[in-house]
Amino acid sequence: MNNKQLIKERILNWLSEPRQLGMKQIGQLAMHFDCEDPLAVFSSLPLEQEMEPFELEQFLSSLFTPDLNARIQCQPYLSDDGLTTSERQDLIEQIYAQHPSCPIVGVDEGNALTIPEIIIERFVRLLRLDQTAQSAAQLRRLTNDNTETCNHALALSRDKAWSSPTSATLLESWLHQLSSSNQTKRFSVDKFAFLTEFVSTNRPGNIIQLKEMIRHYHEACKTETHVYHDEAHECSDVRAKHLTEEHKAFRLTISGEIVQDLLACG
Repeated sequence: MNNKQLIKERILNWLSEPRQLGMKQIGQLAMHFDCEDPLAVFSSLPLEQEMEPFELEQFLSSLFTPDLNARIQCQPYLSDDGLTTSERQDLIEQIYAQHPSCPIVGVDEGNALTIPEIIIERFVRLLRLDQTAQSAAQLRRLTNDNTETCNHALALSRDKAWSSPTSATLLESWLHQLSSSNQTKRFSVDKFAFLTEFVSTNRPGNIIQLKEMIRHYHEACKTETHVYHDEAHECSDVRAKHLTEEHKAFRLTISGEIVQDLLACG
């Protein structure tokens, strides 16, 4: 098999894994079909004929959302540039042509869910297979080409957080500082994942803003406040109030390290 075929097989395997409907999905079915036993209705109807595309996406999206681990597993089969748009579309069409289905927990085995095309398209899109791996050469150097660590870092570099020219420049500046100051040991995928989330949430416009936002965030972590301000921006960590003490300590440490990393940038 070539790399594209290997990616297709992985996706088909992921899509065919058993799913369990949550109370939200069961409630949506009950309302949509106005019935007391929505699972029975679900098992006897082709959803693509009974629901509009937007309803299908709302109903099924949470059951078919690839996580970062899935994106990492695709890295060995991708070039740094990723798939072309036409290659991604061909992949979606090839997968849909095989009519993938998955068993639903609580529904008769003979009534597996045939996965709608709109859900396949969304699943493939969220794998970010057609996105460029930003600063790939620097990441390989910083990870010493360690396969597992490098694949993790490359998957993060394809994240939407780094897709704009502005954010790609921020990433390059941070990685360049680590490389040029002989601080390669300061790089870690945990730190990179934190910075990816931070940039995605707060969208700094330049390296100066990023430095200020991270510094303010670090100070806020010390006092356990989770909305913090600089002169031009309100920054936030919307999940911080739900974190354990261990995670709070982790974020305090990681943000402090990034503050130090960025001192010479800009």
